[in-house]
Parts: sequence; C-alpha cells; structure tokens
Amino acid sequence: MMENGYSLDSETLTMTLHSIGEVKLTIPDNSAETLLNANGPEHEKPGVWVTMNSADKNEIGVCYAYGSFDPQPTNRVQSTLCINWLTSNRDYRRQGWGEYIVLETLRAGKAAGYATCILGTDVTNTPARTLYAKHGFTDTYVSTAYRK
Repeated sequence: MMENGYSLDSETLTMTLHSIGEVKLTIPDNSAETLLNANGPEHEKPGVWVTMNSADKNEIGVCYAYGSFDPQPTNRVQSTLCINWLTSNRDYRRQGWGEYIVLETLRAGKAAGYATCILGTDVTNTPARTLYAKHGFTDTYVSTAYRK
C-alpha cells in the first residue's frame, strides 16, 4: 500500500488488560525452569524479565516487561506494566509455552504492584491476538508505520 510515496511498513495493534486478576499457572513441562529477574531504578517498579529454559537448558522463550509508578499510585498509566518483548523458540511453539510465559509475566507484574498491562502485536498475528484476548486483553488502538 502506498501513501504519498511511502509504503506500509507495519501495523501494530495495542491491546490492554484493564485489571490483572488472579493468575493460575499450569506449566506445560515440570522439568522446565522459570528464571525471574526484577530490576529498575529506585523510583520505578521493577521490570519483569521471564526466561523459560527446558530441562536440557534450551531457551523456550523470553519476555521483558517494564513500567514505572508514583509511590502513591493514583495515575492509571503509572501502574501499568508494558510487555515490551515476548518471543518463543520455534521448536517450542504450539505447546502452551507462550501462554505460560504471558501468565508468568502477569503474575510477576501483579506481585510487583502493577494493576494493568498493555502490549503490542502485529495486526495480522492472529495466534497472538487470540491468546491475549483469551486472558482478557482488549483491542485499544492500531498504529501504522510507513517507510520510503
């Protein structure tokens, strides 16, 4: 698609989970391990870094989320966890790991004090959109990027 000499580069759908509720996890393989790392400046809530490794130490998937807040959280945006990056190893797809990683990230985010969560995904990524919708995320807006 061309517009004023620019071609469509990507369309990103932002989805929002308005309330992180109780998170129930079922790990697809009990021999896998979850590594959590919380970090961030003192004025910020910690970021959440979730890494899943198989029993033989192969990386299954990774998720990084971040956010900041006022110590007296009155601003909704300030108590929002943003899932910035989520990926899974192709060899482990369609086995429930992506869902587990999303839920583990939400659980860790809620434990860190986040009330809501946002993320972005490609408009055409139906499997991801379906997964996120299953856990309460709703479409918020679409942003379009062009390139020349």
